[in-house]
Amino acid sequence: MDFAYWRLVDNGDAKKKPKSIPKQIPRSAWETASQIHRIANLMGPQDPYLDWAEWRSRGGREGTRPRSIPNEIPQPWWAALKRIRAGVKPAGSSAAAAKKPKKKAKPQPK
Repeated sequence: MDFAYWRLVDNGDAKKKPKSIPKQIPRSAWETASQIHRIANLMGPQDPYLDWAEWRSRGGREGTRPRSIPNEIPQPWWAALKRIRAGVKPAGSSAAAAKKPKKKAKPQPK
C-alpha cells in the first residue's frame, strides 16, 4: 500500500519514495495501484472535496465552512483546485472565442 500511495498520490516522486518500498516492485503492487486508480476514477470527487472547492470559490469565509470539510486540507486537494482554476476560461473570453471554428467564406461568382 505504501507503493500505491507513493505512486498515485505523490506521482512517484523519487524525493518522496518511502524506504519501505523495495527496489524490485512486485507485480501485485503494480496491479493494486492500477485497481486503486481505476476505482478512484470511477468514483470521482467525493462530497467533502466538492464542498471544499465550492466553499473556496465563494471566498472561503470561516463562518460558512461546511462541516464535511476535514480540519486539515490534503495537499492533493490544493493541487487539483489549482489545475481546475488554470484550465477554466469564462465562456465570453478571448481564449474561448479563439477555439470556435471560423466559417469559411463562400467563393464569389466572377
